[in-house]
Amino acid sequence: MADGRTDAGLAGDLARGSPGPPPERWARLLEALGSPDASRQYDAFLGLCEARQDETVRSVAARLDSLPESVRPYVVRYLGRVGTREAERQLLALIRRREEPYRRLAFHALGGLATRQRVEALLELLAGTDPEEVAFAIRGLGRSRRERAVMPLLARYPALEPPLRVEVLRALERIRDPRGLEVGRAALRDPDPEVVGKGLRLLRHLGGRADVGRVVRLLGHDHPGVRRRACWCLGRLRSGRSHRALVRALGGDPEPAVRTEAARALGAYPVARTARALLAAAARDRSAQPRRIAGFTLAALAGRPVDACLRRALRGADDTLRVAAAEQAGLRGLREAAPTLVALVQESSSPLRLRVSAAEALGRLGAQEAMEALGVALGGEAPLAYAAAQSLTELAASRGPDALLPFLAPAGARGRAADVSQVFALHLVKVARVRPLSAEVLGAVRGWLASPVINDRYLAARILLRAGSAADLEALGRVATGDTDPDVRLAAHGAARAVALRDGAALAERLAAGELPAGRLTWRWLRRLPLEGVEVGGLVESLFLGTRRWGAPEVLRLTCVLAYWFRRYPELVLDVGAGREMRAGHLALLLKALSRAAERRALGPREQRWVLGHLDHPSPLVRRAASSAARHVSPEEGLKTMVAAAHGEKDEAARLMTRRLVTQWMRSPEGRLPPVRKATS
Repeated sequence: MADGRTDAGLAGDLARGSPGPPPERWARLLEALGSPDASRQYDAFLGLCEARQDETVRSVAARLDSLPESVRPYVVRYLGRVGTREAERQLLALIRRREEPYRRLAFHALGGLATRQRVEALLELLAGTDPEEVAFAIRGLGRSRRERAVMPLLARYPALEPPLRVEVLRALERIRDPRGLEVGRAALRDPDPEVVGKGLRLLRHLGGRADVGRVVRLLGHDHPGVRRRACWCLGRLRSGRSHRALVRALGGDPEPAVRTEAARALGAYPVARTARALLAAAARDRSAQPRRIAGFTLAALAGRPVDACLRRALRGADDTLRVAAAEQAGLRGLREAAPTLVALVQESSSPLRLRVSAAEALGRLGAQEAMEALGVALGGEAPLAYAAAQSLTELAASRGPDALLPFLAPAGARGRAADVSQVFALHLVKVARVRPLSAEVLGAVRGWLASPVINDRYLAARILLRAGSAADLEALGRVATGDTDPDVRLAAHGAARAVALRDGAALAERLAAGELPAGRLTWRWLRRLPLEGVEVGGLVESLFLGTRRWGAPEVLRLTCVLAYWFRRYPELVLDVGAGREMRAGHLALLLKALSRAAERRALGPREQRWVLGHLDHPSPLVRRAASSAARHVSPEEGLKTMVAAAHGEKDEAARLMTRRLVTQWMRSPEGRLPPVRKATS
């Protein structure tokens, strides 16, 4: 503008109500609202919101149509932010113009005023005839939760259409004013099922025992949604009549949703009649959902009458009820029913489903006296054996895995189902992750490796993978190489590898003593041993420098293993056999392994001196190995020693290798040894 004032200065003038025509005070703010700069646009909007004078509000609203379309939503938001009575009138005018999107924005602005308990404009809309405006007013009044809105809503209710009556009932439910109770009672006589349902929701919060009769009559309504909502309401309006009505609905309503809600509502009545009704529904209902909810509700009921009802049902003649009662006894932890359940498991004339339910319940009860009966049941039909095995593992969880020792025979030993071994194996694997298994349990598991059942052998390997020791390596090695099933071989190989990695020292000792076959699989385990924290020198001595005689293939594998270890542990060779005389064969083996390790890493000064020190060894075998290993010694360190050894060497092969190496060193311009992979004699 010509006066050069800033947007902030204009905002201050607006707030103070400075003199002058309105356009001169806020025209620049309206112009800034259309700016592409978002920060300037937002500052202008905040400045405009500070102008709360009625004259300014009317002037801004009057200029709405002449403003750019990008600015008009800001003006509507401004009217809602101001919140004065004049701003409410302008918003009502925008709503009645029925122009979008300004009508929708005005609705939103008035809704914000309702949350601040400004309901005057909403009451004006409530008195109108437009259904959309009336619905918006009803919802806004419900959100306001003002008691002042109750009487206008009650007065407007009879003349409204069913969808709007539903909105009124929902608003009254939010306000929770006792004056809305009469409208809720009147809604129960409405022909529209949705209105009746909302009336029941209102009665559940505001009604009392005087309304039980009205709600009970609705259990005969044609619409299943009304009947379901009536059951939900009766769960809150507790009385003897409502209890009897819910029991009838649970046993006789044709709709599963209604029976489900009746079962859920009966949870508020912990008496024996409720227990009988829920037990019958859990046992005999035609649909799965009512059966499930009835069972959950019965399990949650507390009180001695309920427990007595279950014990009577277990001793009754109806097998269907006895099955449901056995399940409920386990869910409720009813220890008094344990003797009856044990008798049911042992009673061979009882139906299979009943015996299975009794076996499952005994595991949940933790009845230790039932272990013998469950052990006998392991030889029964497959479902009963599986349930007995599951219960035995649950009982063994408190006593330890040794409690399963009498039942760990392989499948087929007592005509048992194969799934029983799987249940026990999964339990033992879970226990082995936490604590070691006893020697007795491991001995029983080792017997599974010789079982004719493939599943037993596979499960034994899975258990030994977690809990095996070096004593199991020989048996696992036999299974890993000789079993007929590929899955069993793979499982045994994995178990043996895990045992070897877990107990490397014991593996080496058993191998050195000749107690394990020195096959390729054994060397593969040995090579991968995690030797951190282990006395590697002593391990090498016990394994390679002992009294056992190795064949030619085994010597080659020994060399590979030692080379791998020498690469991982520099100067390990200096610790092996320190302070003791070694046989020539052992010393040659160490030199060959060190030579192979030096192909991957450089030798240290002490290792180089150790190699050169064996060039004058009395044994030709050692001198040949030392001459071969000297390829990896630096010329500066070993040239003089090699020249002297070449002149005094009597062994032809050693002399030839030494002279060839000296010649290569002297021809090398860098004074370094060229890469030589294989020494030839």
